[in-house]
Amino acid sequence: MQLRRVILVLTAGVAIAGVAVAQTPINKPLGFLLRFGFFRPTSGAAAALGDQWFTAGVEFSLFKARLPGSDLQGEITLSGDTFSKGGATAVPVLLNYVGYTSSIRYSVGAGAAMLNRDLFENEVRFAMQFSAGYIWKQGPIPLILEIRYYSIFDNNRFFDGFGLTVGLKL
Repeated sequence: MQLRRVILVLTAGVAIAGVAVAQTPINKPLGFLLRFGFFRPTSGAAAALGDQWFTAGVEFSLFKARLPGSDLQGEITLSGDTFSKGGATAVPVLLNYVGYTSSIRYSVGAGAAMLNRDLFENEVRFAMQFSAGYIWKQGPIPLILEIRYYSIFDNNRFFDGFGLTVGLKL
């Protein structure tokens, strides 16, 4: 039942954003992506706080990049995300390689995550992410629907999990 609600909320968000995007004139891209959605932890301890956490993030394009010997388009980005629930918060800040075609987007990134959990000291740990998504070009601002996997190397992998996000590429 919860999964149906998530799908319904994300579908409604995409539909509303699509209408807003179709009516917003922007002449050129600004080079950043705003995203929001849900995070589902894979750790039993984190899932005890709740199986659906809120997530939001921003990703800035630093420069265009092309893999050697490839015609695929790509870019190097800097991203910051957050996901939290019940006193536990993770904020991964990552350097990413993003590849894309006309309608598919994928990325891999690594960096550091600031962690905060009740009864624990704040800490900084190595973090990485993998993602795959669909680029919906309806109007001047593309919408991006992505599934992301985050892995944060703390002692018990408390913050590892999957995110489902909707983003606006501005």
